[in-house]
Amino acid sequence: MEIPDYFCAKAARTFGVEGEHWLRHLPEIIARCKDRWQLSICIPFHNLSINLVGTAQSAADGDVVLKIDGPHAERHPEILALQLRHLEHLLEL
Repeated sequence: MEIPDYFCAKAARTFGVEGEHWLRHLPEIIARCKDRWQLSICIPFHNLSINLVGTAQSAADGDVVLKIDGPHAERHPEILALQLRHLEHLLEL
């Protein structure tokens, strides 16, 4: 996934030192996500805000959205909400 320059500049401005650290490790984070969920063809959305979000192809699920949160306080509740939703979905099966 190509990380747009405007997004890097915005993340560095918004998150300061934490943002710069996150940006340095972002290619590695993307690679781990691709390996973990067998993703290919990852393309970022246009007009990104503070998270890296884009479309991808999953070997198991077809078209998916990959969202990698920036280093902000809201990311932990978002992750928990997604985990709970996933668990809820599994219980429905």
